[in-house]
Amino acid sequence: MTDTTTYPIRADATKRPFRLWLPALNCEVRWRYYADWRRAVNAAFIELKWSPVGTVIEVIDIRYGRLLGQYKRTVNSVTFHNEVRNAKSPRSS
Repeated sequence: MTDTTTYPIRADATKRPFRLWLPALNCEVRWRYYADWRRAVNAAFIELKWSPVGTVIEVIDIRYGRLLGQYKRTVNSVTFHNEVRNAKSPRSS
């Protein structure tokens, strides 16, 4: 699992705060910024479809540096780790 202290936190990025993250390279997937976390998850599946086996893509919220889902491509499927079903802000309880 990726250390969450490596995720970028940008409070000013409110239009498209959900990003795809490559933990192996410790960087964002370029031009993959989303306003809705569900679209970010769908984009992660699309990226994994064309990625080599063993690739891990994470969906993060850069406003809070929060991991929303971690997906790994296997030979015949995609495995889920740490998937969040409801991506409300951590401040709203």
